[in-house]
Amino acid sequence: MRATAVAVLLAGALALSACSAVADWFRTIEIVPHDAAALGDTEVAVYLSEQWRDFDARGLGTGYVVLIDGDGGVRAIRTAGMDEGLLLWTERGLAFSDVESDFLLADSLRVTASPKRGSQQALISGPDDSMIGLYNEGFTETGYLEHAVTTTDTGAISREVEGYYQVTGSCDGTLFGLAEPMGEYAEAAARLGPLQADAQYGYPTLMLSQLSGTSDGRERVVDMEAVKESNQWGSDAPCRDGELVYLAITYDTDGTQRASLRVWSTRTGEQVERTLVTPDGEPIPVDEFAGFDLRPTALALRGEQLDWLGVDGVLSSTNLATGVTEALFAVETFGLTPTYYSPSHTFTEDTLAILTWEPENVHFAEYDRLTGELLREMQLPEVHAMLHDGSQVMRGMATRPPQE
Repeated sequence: MRATAVAVLLAGALALSACSAVADWFRTIEIVPHDAAALGDTEVAVYLSEQWRDFDARGLGTGYVVLIDGDGGVRAIRTAGMDEGLLLWTERGLAFSDVESDFLLADSLRVTASPKRGSQQALISGPDDSMIGLYNEGFTETGYLEHAVTTTDTGAISREVEGYYQVTGSCDGTLFGLAEPMGEYAEAAARLGPLQADAQYGYPTLMLSQLSGTSDGRERVVDMEAVKESNQWGSDAPCRDGELVYLAITYDTDGTQRASLRVWSTRTGEQVERTLVTPDGEPIPVDEFAGFDLRPTALALRGEQLDWLGVDGVLSSTNLATGVTEALFAVETFGLTPTYYSPSHTFTEDTLAILTWEPENVHFAEYDRLTGELLREMQLPEVHAMLHDGSQVMRGMATRPPQE
C-alpha cells in the first residue's frame, strides 16, 4: 500500500512537467533503424515497453531498447513491445525480443521472425549459440499455457508448455521453471494438499519443470511438492550444481510472513527450505511490499553466498547452508533509496549495477558488490523523458560483460 500511495502522489506531482517531456524526447534521442543498428560503445542497456494490457487489437505494442554509452550518450532501437522485456548480454552480443521477432545486436542487428504474445518470463543462453525465451500465453479452458521459444542463426521454434512459471532459471543452458500445477497436473497436485484457489496466503503446491531440451518439446516435470504457502518471482534465478536457488515469502499457518531461501535440485527433485535469519538467529523482518526483493539474478551467487538487493536499497548476503543473512551496504547514491522509484538492477561477478527512476532524473550507478565502493555513475535525462511519455515502463537491464 505504501508504494502504491507514493506512486500516485508522484504521478500527480509530475503531471505538469510530463507534457513537455513527451513533446521533447523524440527530438533529443536518436532512434536507430534496424538496418543501421550496432552495439558499438554501449556500456548499459535497458528495455522500456508498454504494458501488455495496452497493446493494440493486433497484439502489437511499442517498446525501446535503450543503448547507453560510457559517457551517458543515448540511442534507442524501437520494438513492437514486450511487457517484462528481458535483456541477455553475452560474448555474442545483446539479445532481446518483441512480439514479432527475436533480436541479436552485435556489429549489426540480427532479426529473426518469431511471433508470440507480449509478456516475457525468461531469456537464457542455450546450447549451440541459441537463445531460449519463455512467454506468457494465459489461461486455457483446462490450465495455463506458455511458449518456450528457441532461436538460432537459422530461425525460431516455439513449443507449448503447461504452467504459469513464476520462477525460471538456467542450469547449464537448460531452462527450468517453478509453477503451480494446473491442467493435466492439477489432479496429482490435489492429492498432495490444497490448490492455490483454496489457499489463504500463497501457492501451497509447486512443480519444478524442465522447459527446454526435452525429447518431445514439452515440459518435463522433475518434481511436484506440497510446500508452505508462498509467493516467489524471478526470471533469472541462480543455479549451482544443478540446483535452482531462489527467495520466497512463506507463510505460517497463522499468516506470519517469513523470508525464506529455497534450493531445489533439477536432478533429484530434492528441495531444501531455510528461513533467513540474522547472525543472532532472529528471523529477518519481511514486508511483502517493502524491504525484500524476490528477484536475485543468475550472477547473484558468490560461492556459498546469495547476494540480493532489497527494495529498501540494501544489498544483503545469505549463506546457502544456514540462511544467515548480513547486510553488505545501502544504495544511497542519490539521497533516495530505490523503494519508491522503479529500480532495475543486475550483477556481474564483481559489481552491482542499478538504474533508479526518481522525480527529476534517471540515474545509473555501479558498485563494488563486496565493499560498496561507487565505481561509476551517470545521469540519464533522456531515459527520464522517455518514461514520462506515460506509456513506457522500465523493465530489464544489462551491462557489458567484463572482457576476458
